[in-house]
Amino acid sequence: MEKICILVFFFLLGISYLIPLHFNPWLTFISEILVFVGCIFLTVNLFKNKNIIFPKIIIPIFLLSLLPLFQYFFGQVYFFSHAILNTIYILTSFLIIVVVYNIVNEHENEKKYFFIKLNWTFVVVGLVNTCLAIYQWLNLDFNTSLVTSLEGSRPFANFAQPNNMATFQIISFLSLIYLYLKQKINFYLLLILSIVFIFSIALTQSRTAVVALISLLFALVFFIKIIHIKVLVYYFISVLMYFLFSIYLVNISNFIAKIFGLNIVNISSSVERGVSSSGRIDFWIQMFYAILERPWFGYGWNQTALAQYQNMDKYPISVWITSSHNLLVDIIVWCGIPIGISFILYCVYLISSSILKIKKIEELFAFCMILTFLVHSMLEYPLHYAYFLIPFGIFLGFILSANSNLKFYTFSFRYLGIYTLCLMAGLLLVWKDYLLYIEENHRAIDHSLYTSNIEFQQKRDLYILDELNFRLYWIALNPKQKLSKEEIEAIEKMVSLYLTHFDLYKYAKILAYNGYENKARYHLQLIKQLYDVERSYKNLLK
Repeated sequence: MEKICILVFFFLLGISYLIPLHFNPWLTFISEILVFVGCIFLTVNLFKNKNIIFPKIIIPIFLLSLLPLFQYFFGQVYFFSHAILNTIYILTSFLIIVVVYNIVNEHENEKKYFFIKLNWTFVVVGLVNTCLAIYQWLNLDFNTSLVTSLEGSRPFANFAQPNNMATFQIISFLSLIYLYLKQKINFYLLLILSIVFIFSIALTQSRTAVVALISLLFALVFFIKIIHIKVLVYYFISVLMYFLFSIYLVNISNFIAKIFGLNIVNISSSVERGVSSSGRIDFWIQMFYAILERPWFGYGWNQTALAQYQNMDKYPISVWITSSHNLLVDIIVWCGIPIGISFILYCVYLISSSILKIKKIEELFAFCMILTFLVHSMLEYPLHYAYFLIPFGIFLGFILSANSNLKFYTFSFRYLGIYTLCLMAGLLLVWKDYLLYIEENHRAIDHSLYTSNIEFQQKRDLYILDELNFRLYWIALNPKQKLSKEEIEAIEKMVSLYLTHFDLYKYAKILAYNGYENKARYHLQLIKQLYDVERSYKNLLK
């Protein structure tokens, strides 16, 4: 029974990476649901355990999971759905660390079984991703709905984000090497699949992947006593192969296009992209000014957009951001300097103390996969996605098992069971809420086409996703009507998290119609700054 639950978890996790459906406002909704359902199956695996142990060293992660709720109750986080969903994400990842720690800490065979099956999942999904990416790269037209349509010139399989695919493919490549070391595949299969995976990473043209691959090389050198020198040499050759693929990627594309007469997408290599400018430094500078404005308590969990909205005049940039593209900066922006710096130092201590205890190959590769995520997190926001956050927790559980000197707390499985039941109920409510929102969103758009001041009526309020409740009201709202000061302030809170052209312009209309000319003009300036579109004040009143 336990092994069946583990296999179901791996299956759902694997499928979550392959979902081709990405719709606003929650692009990875189905994938996230699948991951959390998988977590429920993984938790059931401990049903036979009367008592669960967890290392005291991870208590700060549990405390951090409660922070979004505290920020909501003190008015810092604007919407309950923001608070409760972020709490669920962090708390579930905490419990996954506990669950995995209990699974792998009991018997060495269980540890190897779990890690081997996990790595097989990554290898199989990585191979499928490669096929999808090549399909996008070759610009084939088979009229299939199984592949996300390519936007831009960088293949991304069904991740809809090239850097996310690159990170996953690096994890898959590491899994491949691990399976070879455990004699689950032979050298010839290792060689063939390595070429396939390395080429798929090059296809993404990801600069983040370059940093991750080089960082992993240094990590393997550091742990040379655990892995064989041949593995290090093989990895080094693979990195060289990656650079060769990247340098000659355009030539390869042109050659294949000429031979087979294909209309291959025009791409550039990560090497060429590496010398081009990046907006990340501008993001970080803007957030530096934002932190100076609210150094003590920050802007609320996952509200980087609010920090940008309130500080655009101090350091203007030309793109709306929902993350600073650096996990450390985001944490300080959300929590303030005292809590943010304290948690960062705690994470450094947690990982570094575990690294020093690594002695087995499973623990080493778990650390390498953590390092891959961390490198990506310094340049983007992969841990915002459950399909990366939960594996991160799994790997952390593995490296914690390397430290035999950890002190523990013990608690009854019933508490884990209660949380699992609450999670099941929450997933059901969120599922129903989101499907209703998709349906009601079309009605709200239709309602907005009329200039009537009649209030839009939903079939019912959403149970948990109150932010989307407000979005429905906002989309349907006629901007040419008098509103109270409290209503305008409530709208501004929502707009401050959605700096789209639509939201800013509609809010400017409301401000103009209600006599707030200066604020309306300021929002027109924001539109000009973010979207390079000129809008006149007179048109707001038409």
